[in-house]
Amino acid sequence: MTDLTRQLATLVAAGDDFTSDDLTTIGAHTLDAAHAPNGANNGIGGIFSYAAKLGRIETVGYSRSRSPHRKGGLIRVWRGTASGRLWATSVLRP
Repeated sequence: MTDLTRQLATLVAAGDDFTSDDLTTIGAHTLDAAHAPNGANNGIGGIFSYAAKLGRIETVGYSRSRSPHRKGGLIRVWRGTASGRLWATSVLRP
C-alpha cells in the first residue's frame, strides 16, 4: 500500500470534503519531487479517478486550487462515500 493510498484513506475517514491539494499537503508528497515546478503531480488525478470509479469518493463541487503552480485553477471537491468510509477504516486499521 502506498503512502498516497493511506493519505487518501485518512481524508475519506475524516468525513470532510477534500481536494487534491489536501492529499498532497498531508504528507507534503509529490510523485516526482525532482520535476519542477509541480513535482509531477498530474498523476494525482489518476488516484482520484480510480477511487471514484471504485465508488470510494464522489464529486461534490469545485474549488480554486491553493497550490502555487495551479495559479488558482479549478479542482474538484470530493467526499468519501459510505463504502469509501468502510474501505478507509480497513486501510487504516492497525
